[in-house]
Amino acid sequence: SIAVQIHGATLLCNMAYGSPETKKRIGKIGGIDAIVDSMKAHPSDSTLQQRCCMALQTLTWDIRVNQWITGRALGIEAILNALRSFPEEASVLFHGCAALCNVCADEPDNRRRSADSGALELTISLLKGNLSQSDFVEHGLLFLRNMATGDKAAQLRIGSEDGVQVIFRCLSGHLGSTTVTEYG
Repeated sequence: SIAVQIHGATLLCNMAYGSPETKKRIGKIGGIDAIVDSMKAHPSDSTLQQRCCMALQTLTWDIRVNQWITGRALGIEAILNALRSFPEEASVLFHGCAALCNVCADEPDNRRRSADSGALELTISLLKGNLSQSDFVEHGLLFLRNMATGDKAAQLRIGSEDGVQVIFRCLSGHLGSTTVTEYG
C-alpha cells in the first residue's frame, strides 16, 4: 500500500528528528533500506518520493553510518530518480536535494557515486528551471559547493555544464538571501 509506505516514511522521519541514537537505530534495523525499496517500488508517486526523500534527509543528517547505508542501498540513485521524475514539484526538489546533500556530506564514495550518476548535471539543470524555488536553490547551491570543494574534476564538470552562470543567476535572483549568497 502506497499510503502505508508514505505514513511509514513520515513516521521514521519524525521518530529520528533530533535524535542521533534513534537515527542510528533506524539505519541499523533496515529502515533506510525499506525507504529506498519504497522509492524504487513506486517511482511515479510524488508524495511517496517526497516523504521518502524527507526521511533520508533526516536520517542522514550528521550520521555518517546512515550516509554509508544509504549509498550501499542505492539511495543516491533513488533520490536522483525522484528528482528526474518530478522536476517541477517543489517539495520533491527541496527534500530530494537536501537528502542528496546529507547523503554525500561525509562519504567520499557517495560523492563519487552521485557524480558518476549525473547528480551535478541534474542539479544544474534543475536550478536553471526552478530559480524561483528559494529552498531548493539553497540546497542545490549547497550540493554544488560541497561537491566542488577540493575536487577539481567536479569543478570542471560544473563549469562545463554552465554551472558558474547558473550560480550567478541564482545569486542575482535571491539578492536578499544570506544563505543563497553564502552557498553560491
